[in-house]
Formats: sequence, structure tokens, C-alpha cells
Amino acid sequence: MGSLLNKPSVLLLDEFISGIDPINMKKIKSILKDYVSAGNSILLSTHQLEVAQTFCDSLVFINEGKILKIESDISSVFTKNESLEDYFISMLNMSGGTQHD
Repeated sequence: MGSLLNKPSVLLLDEFISGIDPINMKKIKSILKDYVSAGNSILLSTHQLEVAQTFCDSLVFINEGKILKIESDISSVFTKNESLEDYFISMLNMSGGTQHD
């Protein structure tokens, strides 16, 4: 977490949990929650929607370089969907986007 040494107000993280063991993952989650609690922001890029579901307050869904939808309140997603994966797949189906099996 050397990127926090300069105390930036925004962090950009790309697939930040890839290859991290459970013990260090718990530490990283705690550090990031404290970081956000201090009034900072994190922009998280991930293909793992369960990670976004756990960490994010708002979302921007992108497929093939195009923004499909912006959700400023993640709780609204779960009124009709069990998970972000279900939500994303339904958006792809409605937009005629590409699904990979």
C-alpha cells in the first residue's frame, strides 16, 4: 500500500485483489475502509463483480469500451437482481451486447 504514502485523496485500483492471500486481503480491506472513512475516494476497476458488490457505493458498467449504465446508488440494483453479475448480464441482454461463455 505504498501508494498511500503521499496521502492522495483519490486512489485508482485495477484488479487490486488478484493473487492476494486471505490474511493480507483482510488487512487491505481494513486499510481501504479506513481510507474512505477519512473522506477519500477509490476508483476501482474490476471484472470481479462480487468485489464491486462488496466495496462500491456507486458503479459505472462498461462493455467493449462503452458505458452501459451509471448507478449512483448500488442498493437500487438489488431491487430486481440478486447480484451485480445478474444485473450486468441483464443489461447486456437488453443492449444486445456480447456475452462470453
